[in-house]
Amino acid sequence: MTRTFLALWALFLPTSALANDEEPLHITFSLNVGTFGVVASEDGWEAQYIYYGPGINIPLSRRVVLMPSLAFETAPETGAWGLAGTCTLEVLLSKHFGLDFVPSVIQDTTDGDTEFIIAAGPGFTYISSHHVGVGVIAQGSYMLEKRQLAFLPSFNISVPIP
Repeated sequence: MTRTFLALWALFLPTSALANDEEPLHITFSLNVGTFGVVASEDGWEAQYIYYGPGINIPLSRRVVLMPSLAFETAPETGAWGLAGTCTLEVLLSKHFGLDFVPSVIQDTTDGDTEFIIAAGPGFTYISSHHVGVGVIAQGSYMLEKRQLAFLPSFNISVPIP
């Protein structure tokens, strides 16, 4: 059992240097764009959304980054729109890969009816040499007004703002 645990732990150790130790940590800003789908447990496919909005990257250490963001979201096929707030916690596994935990609160309005969705789930991000992040997230969620569970697979691109 201990050997299995150590072998799994070794997979999560960084494979390359994350940052120069003399380089100061600093807050950066980003623009996030992406798409997510909503698959409800009772209703099935709900809609495909696109979103965009600003984010802040706050390094807590050389390997851990907190990334709150607020995005405008819309589903053209249903006319739904709203806001999505997330607060990603990313653990850098190497210079180019991060493992994410992404809690979200989403406000969604369709034909005057507003739905609030709380969601959380894991993801992973590839970070390019230009600090552009490309991530995939799989969130489980609860739709408060409909009182049902949903699955929110999403794809995100985060571009640093100079």
